[in-house]
Amino acid sequence: MGAVLVTERLGRRFGGIVALRDVSLEIAPGERRAIIGPNGAGKTTLFNVISGELRPTSGEVRLGDHAVTGLPAHRIARLGLARTFQRNNLLLRLTALENVRLALQARTDDTRKVFTPVVRLTHLRDEARALLARMGLDGRDGVPARALSYGEQRQLEVALALAARPQVLLLDEPTSGMSPAETARMTALLSRLERDQTVVVIEHDMDVVFALADRITVLHLGEVLASGTPEAVRADARVQDIYLGAGTPEHP
Repeated sequence: MGAVLVTERLGRRFGGIVALRDVSLEIAPGERRAIIGPNGAGKTTLFNVISGELRPTSGEVRLGDHAVTGLPAHRIARLGLARTFQRNNLLLRLTALENVRLALQARTDDTRKVFTPVVRLTHLRDEARALLARMGLDGRDGVPARALSYGEQRQLEVALALAARPQVLLLDEPTSGMSPAETARMTALLSRLERDQTVVVIEHDMDVVFALADRITVLHLGEVLASGTPEAVRADARVQDIYLGAGTPEHP
């Protein structure tokens, strides 16, 4: 089976600043790929280009059989890509269940059933509860999103992304700002996701990276410095130099 996500010589400039240069990736169906690198390496820019938030300056992006280079974000999402962001994008006054149910409605024809009371769409309620349970939020369905802990809000963000049933799920710093206990919980929940979804994650916490990733790609100054298994990347002298320079010698 071919790659589910491909970038070919992807580039992005902001005026005279090169944010991405010739970034080529091939990610297999069901793979867990981590994208790591120092601050300013181009990681979030890469996600923004892949997901259609930014147009590339050069290169191509393919999602499955579809060429998606330069398509708007909503069209790429419809073709099977979902992502989370570093900052929460929740409807804070709505409950956890209502947030997920709205995400499910956006995916289905139920958005057109404007005269059907939402309480009668029981299949959406049941699916929403299943997604909440999948992300460790069972029993929290009636809690407003603003009343959830920070870690629970991040879990809810992933549940919203999963509601789209994506082929590829992009997670941008899913454990950022979390306590050690919250980080461990999120890592365990992500590790249990079914392999029918490919997961690409930007992450600074190397314990999380090595717990989740099948393969790791290291970006540095907008370019791919190294790519391979966790063991190969850990042993790469160039990666060790970058992380020593970034002040994280405990995680080469």
